[in-house]
Amino acid sequence: MPSRRAIAFVHQPPNIATVKYLLLAVIAFAASGRGQVLPPEARIVMSHFKSDGGGGDERLYISCVAYTSGTYGRGTKFGLVKSSDLLNWTFVTSVDATLAGAPDQFTWSPIFFEDGDGSVHVIVAISPTNGSTFYPVPDMRVHEMHPTNAAWTQWSVPVPLQLPDTNNNDCWVWKEGTTYHAAYADFSRGGAVVHATSQDLVVGWVRDKVLGYNSQEGNIVLPIPGGGYRLYLERGNGPGGTPTTYTTADFSADFTNPTPQTLVNSSIPIRNGKVCAVRNAVSYNQWQANLLAGVPAALRTPGADADDDGLANVIEHVLTTNPIVPTAAANRPQPYASHLADGLHPGIRFDFLRASSDVLAAAEARSGSGTWSSPAMTVESLTLVSDGTTRVHARTNAPLANQPALLRVAATQAAAARTSKLPSSAKSSRPRSIRRLASPWALSR
Repeated sequence: MPSRRAIAFVHQPPNIATVKYLLLAVIAFAASGRGQVLPPEARIVMSHFKSDGGGGDERLYISCVAYTSGTYGRGTKFGLVKSSDLLNWTFVTSVDATLAGAPDQFTWSPIFFEDGDGSVHVIVAISPTNGSTFYPVPDMRVHEMHPTNAAWTQWSVPVPLQLPDTNNNDCWVWKEGTTYHAAYADFSRGGAVVHATSQDLVVGWVRDKVLGYNSQEGNIVLPIPGGGYRLYLERGNGPGGTPTTYTTADFSADFTNPTPQTLVNSSIPIRNGKVCAVRNAVSYNQWQANLLAGVPAALRTPGADADDDGLANVIEHVLTTNPIVPTAAANRPQPYASHLADGLHPGIRFDFLRASSDVLAAAEARSGSGTWSSPAMTVESLTLVSDGTTRVHARTNAPLANQPALLRVAATQAAAARTSKLPSSAKSSRPRSIRRLASPWALSR
């Protein structure tokens, strides 16, 4: 399975971002190309159908997505388009998801998943029968596919996910550390949402809990920064064809004690949506102008520490913490450990802002008196969080030995453009390191 660098979302095609973003101000972008550019404060965007009361508007409101192709998914393909500005669109390909021997295929609800190694996967529901009649779909189940070339025009054959329930749809996959999670609709339970876990993307899935919410659609699950999970669902068209939109319900960390469903703040009704993180939408200077305008100029620079809490401003920027209020321990990077076959691997978990256009964050490790190194770390998972940040689990490549392992998060800001008239081949494009996170974590056996 080829490794691909992280999915390129807004402003870095090809991407899977979309037309509507939640949790902040909501702005719609029409598929015709008329609309607005994505605001710099955006963190999450959504692709979706528009709930119009009749259930027949299957046009996508999009930025760039994989989408159900044809009429109600009849056929063997799903579509892939891309955009770098939310206004201008490029068709990539119709992805062939043909099942061998399928007499009347139905191909539905392709959903992107990015693994910790940056590889891109699509989880798509396929039924070999009843494509021409739409329903019922007693043989529908979700499959994994992935691009096999850099242009995303060639794809692997569909492989069914070995979920504990084999008649399923709408499978949202995410990963935390070494554990894969899935939330899917189980048709054998009346469309109830089921949560399952595995140590492998395709095989070994074990049912954790039946969450319920029968016959609701478009489930999305995002971890909440303070702990627990947020479940997004939509009820399709309501009684009498009344348009509805997405709701949220918050669960505890073990998927119990849900709160009542609450409508999201959206300007139009939304159906069958999928969310992803925004990329490259805000620079450090835009961020500091918004949050550090009231402090002296000397305290606004990336390397300064405006609230004197040991975290440089540039670190506060990528962690999305408040730069003028001391950051609580619970909101700082946290140590964890992965138990692998060769031993215990110390790791560090942190949430960072992928929407930053000029600052990157990476975990680094040092053993004994050695040097700090990012290549010494393996990113196990990249998880979209409900506030639009991305949660990283990164662990050391080598198991814990007899000497302590030091872990930290480093923020790196791209250097300013050079103005000297050197030949382009001689210009340096290497980033300059601004400041490393203070107080690294030490783990020892």
